[in-house]
Amino acid sequence: MKSAADAVRRRYVTMIAGQEMLYLRKEAEARAYLADPNPADYPLIMAEVGITAPEAWHVAQVYLGLSAVWISLAAPLETARLGAIAQIEVAEDAETILLSINDVPEVREIFGRFRMAQANTTYSISGHAGGNATPRPELLVSNWTLEPDS
Repeated sequence: MKSAADAVRRRYVTMIAGQEMLYLRKEAEARAYLADPNPADYPLIMAEVGITAPEAWHVAQVYLGLSAVWISLAAPLETARLGAIAQIEVAEDAETILLSINDVPEVREIFGRFRMAQANTTYSISGHAGGNATPRPELLVSNWTLEPDS
């Protein structure tokens, strides 16, 4: 499971020593710069002026934009990875694993070697839809044959 999630992550981030730390530092600098734009305090942003963007403010915006994209990709991957690990840990045996998770392309890629079936579900914070909730695709993932509802 971990190696499958890692393979998907590698499509979106540069996997070299220290890069994850650099991404986090760039995001922190961008947030701080937008709150107090003193160029002397932001060496990473200033190093990319004229390369990534023409002005420091634009570099900070690029950093924050990339961070937002990463979060939107990382959240379903973490849900898939941690959900699968939790299901494996509570399974009575290797033949009875079933996972229900949001149906997004990254999840389908991670679990591509397992059997899958799509189901629609309605989510509601209050516990009742009240007619306002929209059905969403849910993916059932298992290592045994999933029979469609009759």
